[in-house]
Amino acid sequence: TKTTKELVSSNKTKDKFLSIIAHDIIGPLGVVQGFSDLLKEKNNSFTEDDKLSFYEAINLTTKRLTSLLSNLLNWSKLQSGSLSPDFTTFELNNVVLEVLLLLRSNINEKEIILINNLNTDIEVFADKNMVLTIIRNLVSNAIKFTPRKGSVTINSKTVVEMEQITICDTGTGIPES
Repeated sequence: TKTTKELVSSNKTKDKFLSIIAHDIIGPLGVVQGFSDLLKEKNNSFTEDDKLSFYEAINLTTKRLTSLLSNLLNWSKLQSGSLSPDFTTFELNNVVLEVLLLLRSNINEKEIILINNLNTDIEVFADKNMVLTIIRNLVSNAIKFTPRKGSVTINSKTVVEMEQITICDTGTGIPES
């Protein structure tokens, strides 16, 4: 029947989604486990600088994992209709700078040239966490699909009393379809 086919299709979509999420969680957990195992088993054989870089990697990786799980929870709330915005006035550039700080190691690792063209005095009235999540996801994807030594540019312009943000990169792009 039609309902059975829809249920089977829905289950396949759910299974694919869970597979993607599991993959995205296992990677960061492997990094944390690897560095913490090294520190636990061979702590005395590392310099203080080595240890500091391991701690920083663990810290950054757990922040990314927390961000991923937060996005997943927000997506779930959005799907169930229980996510409601919390509007406040804030400086847009501060949110972008926070995102760039979170993604700094990714940017440095790929030697990406980052150009932030936002004015420092733009204030917006929106849900700060939602804006941060959206910008973080877009910039993260731009970094992910931009080749080494490519560039990512963040622009904004005022359009009918709203601020329009664009994130451009020198990556492969999204197919028109």
